[in-house]
Amino acid sequence: MRATMVSLICAAVTASGCAAAERPEPTSAEIVAAAREFGGIVLPADAELLKGRIEQGGPDTAVRLAIKTTPAGAEQLVTASGLELNRDQASDHYLDADSLAGPPIVDGPWVQAWQGPYRRTDGSKIYRNIAIDSKHSPAIYVHLTLFEI
Repeated sequence: MRATMVSLICAAVTASGCAAAERPEPTSAEIVAAAREFGGIVLPADAELLKGRIEQGGPDTAVRLAIKTTPAGAEQLVTASGLELNRDQASDHYLDADSLAGPPIVDGPWVQAWQGPYRRTDGSKIYRNIAIDSKHSPAIYVHLTLFEI
């Protein structure tokens, strides 16, 4: 009887709202795979996923991650993911936002933040916002938001 009542309630609300309530939280492995497949992000072997999220609203998708790594790991992430460190194209996007996890991001020479488009293998384009915070070195905190344009 209770299962029937839940089914009726779900039928009464929108499909996306009901599906969102039933969808389990993605595992760490699923979040890392989504960052790789969706945004071309290659995490270093020493990366610790502090928190991650896959957000879907209608046809749009966003993947957000906060990781902790070493200086060598941060360099590996930049190189393996094909990121170009160009301070002229820096983004202050993260300086005003709350970090998903890890210490709050505070502006300073220890933060490298930038954004740019990324063309996926299927030809579609997404945008990548990335901040690398080395204030707490040797722990490096990397904040990534990948979203459809």
